[in-house]
Amino acid sequence: RLRRRAPEPRRRVWENPVTIDSNSIPFQTSAEIVQGHPAAAYMDGRTDTLRFVRAKDPGGRAWNEPIVIDVTNHSGTNPSLVIVDGRPAIAYRTRTRGDLRFIRASDSNGSTWEAPITVDANCDAYWASMAIIGGLPTVAYRDFRNPRRLKWVAAQTASGATWEAPLTVDDSGNVGRFNSLISLGNRPAIAYLDDSQKHLKFALGPVIANPAPPRVWEPAGLALAAALVIGLATTLAIRARARSAARLSPPGDFSRRL
Repeated sequence: RLRRRAPEPRRRVWENPVTIDSNSIPFQTSAEIVQGHPAAAYMDGRTDTLRFVRAKDPGGRAWNEPIVIDVTNHSGTNPSLVIVDGRPAIAYRTRTRGDLRFIRASDSNGSTWEAPITVDANCDAYWASMAIIGGLPTVAYRDFRNPRRLKWVAAQTASGATWEAPLTVDDSGNVGRFNSLISLGNRPAIAYLDDSQKHLKFALGPVIANPAPPRVWEPAGLALAAALVIGLATTLAIRARARSAARLSPPGDFSRRL
């Protein structure tokens, strides 16, 4: 009798890892697709410099030589790589001064880069998260200096050549760690941690348009979860029916949970 064998479940097989940079101590990476090829921004802990590297092919099997794009003030911690007005751009922190910086490539591939711009010099900016909202680059970050508060800033131009004054989103305690910024209907939305209350929080900002109306955030972040332990590494994303979903990884369990 003819029998049909049930098909085997499809196997998920990863290709072998590729070494991109063997001449550095890279950490705090951020990846993005740049002109159809994967690319990464990261800090080299050996030289305290910000680096950028782009693959030679769409599959990321071969890579170009990394480019050092900022060598001043121990640059590159907490990089956030995004395409800004057709070119790769990075928001990041300098270790010496703690200021928030923005740098954008001179070409669409990221082969050459413009001079860095200081976006907020009156802060100690950790965990920068950049997103394009209403056509403008914007950045959320935690300020350790004034005191530990969540801040957000928007550019005045699509290229990020000039920036508005930063706004405080939440200063209700020890807040803003591991924040994640997205665009929610042309409004900035941030998931972040409240270390004082041990809560995961969500904040929704103003509609972004040009020319800029007054930037007013809704009252300090809504608590999404009250955990027995503080979560780590939040990620915010849009899901079906225009709903937002926040994920966090608890200490000791780096598989993200919803």
